[in-house]
Amino acid sequence: MASPTSPSPSSSSSSGRTRVGVVGFGHLGQFLVEKMLFEEAVRSRLEVVMVWNRSVARLHEAVAHVAVASLAVDGATWRVPEALVCSELTVAAVAAYRPDIIVGALLSLSLSLSLFLSLFLSLSLCVV
Repeated sequence: MASPTSPSPSSSSSSGRTRVGVVGFGHLGQFLVEKMLFEEAVRSRLEVVMVWNRSVARLHEAVAHVAVASLAVDGATWRVPEALVCSELTVAAVAAYRPDIIVGALLSLSLSLSLFLSLFLSLSLCVV
């Protein structure tokens, strides 16, 4: 299992990479996180700093490599580093990770309107 370097939630990226928060850890979330953790061409531009999922337990499970072909052999698995796990989706919790942008599937962003607007106004929120 490859082991990426994991920043602490309050650390600041001095590398100039875009700090990304991922909301939802379904197929899209897993794909995005795996790419940002393990694919060098992506890691050079994007730094995953936070991952939230409705079921936090899902973030602690082993996940098969699928996004990075060179790692998707012999049943290799990986886990979300503990430092990236955001246990609650609140403005304060997300802001502590200081993402430059937040991405997630629309279904994962089933937030209250006030929380959605707060996140949108205080961070760059990208809904796909």
